[in-house]
Amino acid sequence: TKGFEDEQVFGQGLLNLGVAIEGPGEFRYAGVFDVDTKGYSSIWSNSISGAGDLTKRGEGALILSGENSYSGPTKVLGGILAVDGRIVSKVGVSATGTLTGIGAVGSLTVGAGGTVAPGSVLDPSKGVAVLTVNGDFVQQAGSTYLAGIAPSKASDLIDVAGSAAINKGASVNLVREGAGHFSVDTRYTLLTAAGGVIGTYGGLTGGLFTDSPFVDFELAYDPTNVYLDVDRNSVTFADVGNTFNQRSVGAAAEALG
Repeated sequence: TKGFEDEQVFGQGLLNLGVAIEGPGEFRYAGVFDVDTKGYSSIWSNSISGAGDLTKRGEGALILSGENSYSGPTKVLGGILAVDGRIVSKVGVSATGTLTGIGAVGSLTVGAGGTVAPGSVLDPSKGVAVLTVNGDFVQQAGSTYLAGIAPSKASDLIDVAGSAAINKGASVNLVREGAGHFSVDTRYTLLTAAGGVIGTYGGLTGGLFTDSPFVDFELAYDPTNVYLDVDRNSVTFADVGNTFNQRSVGAAAEALG
């Protein structure tokens, strides 16, 4: 009956298990819907409406792939919240939480201990990705932007419709995406904000610095973008040779350009 159909949503009867296992359909009442994934992964493909809040805590991943219109704030206090669909509420990431995904969120604040990392949990083979912020973006001191960089000249991107405010104590952690060598004189766009970028990052870290000894990675800025520039450094091929023959071959290769 129609009455039974109305009670298909998670937490309101569970009469339709096919719908229920896809997550809640509504946060019917104002208040916090608290989710601890306890080291497991859960995919919510329903489109969630309502006035409630969502708090993600604990290890493991919660993946939201629906078109979610619930209006309460979203908090990521631990583990991973992956937004591969859309949420309209403001999102806050702190403690040991990570926000990832290839979808869109409302405003986004990444606090101390929190991480933002564009990309797909469901399909990591997608490599670099775009995470859209339909409001303002704030990255506070002690937070991290985990940015994937591909030798193919593509990179992760945070695309902000509003303004972006970067605290000096925030950092970017570079992660290689894919095989190959990085080309010098290459510029990647890591963040773009239509309303302007205020502030600069205080640190640039990651395995790329030891993985790519012949190039330097440096952040650059203009009024609406944060870039990563790749340039040749002063380390020669001969410098990394362990034997006389290796250094000789390196010097010869360097001479060829």
